[in-house]
Amino acid sequence: MKLSKTILTTAGVTLFSSAAFAIDCNEPQMPNVPDGDSATQSQMDQAKAELKDFTQESQDYLGCLQDKAAYATADERAAIEDMYEDMLDKIDDTTEDMKDAADDFQDEVADNMAEADAATQDEQDAIANMYSDMVDNLKTASNEVEQAWNNFKSEMEEAE
Repeated sequence: MKLSKTILTTAGVTLFSSAAFAIDCNEPQMPNVPDGDSATQSQMDQAKAELKDFTQESQDYLGCLQDKAAYATADERAAIEDMYEDMLDKIDDTTEDMKDAADDFQDEVADNMAEADAATQDEQDAIANMYSDMVDNLKTASNEVEQAWNNFKSEMEEAE
């Protein structure tokens, strides 16, 4: 469903005579979400880094769309709003997927630690800190996306 929405949105955007309005807005590549039940610490660290990059690139993309909307026709603004909402859906989905992976990873680590008497307190603290950082990043990303959306809607209302 989302893929077809993206295809239709993209097709609709290209029909406009000034379709170049969003050409320099680069939609970010979705980060890889590991399977939290089987991921290694290294894979989770990589996922955390990719999520951080994705969050920044998403904010840049949304900002670019906002800039384009300021100079767009009403039809173009509608297409931009669809692109914006599609990106917000992708951000929400990715955030939820990463949260689930982090939760699964934390549960798996906790299970493994309970079984492994050799686990040191430092290792437990490092994993707890990594999990806490990931959750904090997800919360921050979610808040920033919500603020960007509110700003976009305000600007769209002012443009009308």
